Amino acid sequence: MCGMTLTFSTFSNRMREMRYVATIRQTDLHPSTRHAIGLPIELANGIAEPTPMPWPFVVLIHHNQSGIFLDRYTRDGQPAGDTWHKSVAEAKEQAAEEYDGMLGQWIEVPDDVQEDRLIAFASENSR
Repeated sequence: MCGMTLTFSTFSNRMREMRYVATIRQTDLHPSTRHAIGLPIELANGIAEPTPMPWPFVVLIHHNQSGIFLDRYTRDGQPAGDTWHKSVAEAKEQAAEEYDGMLGQWIEVPDDVQEDRLIAFASENSR
């Protein structure tokens, strides 16, 4: 993980009031909820099928001027989906529903943990 550069497109250094991370237990059994790029099959009109996003290793809750986001990232920092929420509690409920039995405990991320260290921080502090 040394030298890895992550790009969290919705994260901003000036908005560090709260961030929470949790790891997701890696398994071959994936729940029915999966994130994808593109329109759902029902709306695509045969143009293209959605491309499944990779299975996440960590989920991050953070906020910006548009609201609260639950972002998912792979072990190497690649995006694996995101959702918008009205509250931190709602984002946590969404994660618990999606990753039933696989979600680690939420950990508040200290302000001094930089964006490129979030996944390492989650790995080192997961319970």
